[in-house]
Amino acid sequence: MRREETPSCPECGSTNLAREFSLPTAHTSGTRDMAMRAARARDRRQGSERMHAQREYELNHDDH
Repeated sequence: MRREETPSCPECGSTNLAREFSLPTAHTSGTRDMAMRAARARDRRQGSERMHAQREYELNHDDH
């Protein structure tokens, strides 16, 4: 889109739009701890999924 063109709403087609800005995220020890817990849980889940996939592969592929 060029600067000269006025954007329009994809739903109603109106060109009377308001620019919205997002608020900055506050990083505290509480939010950091929450993020770390979520990351550890994700890593455990992905690790067990990888181990399961590897085991399934080994069971279904003969090396003979």
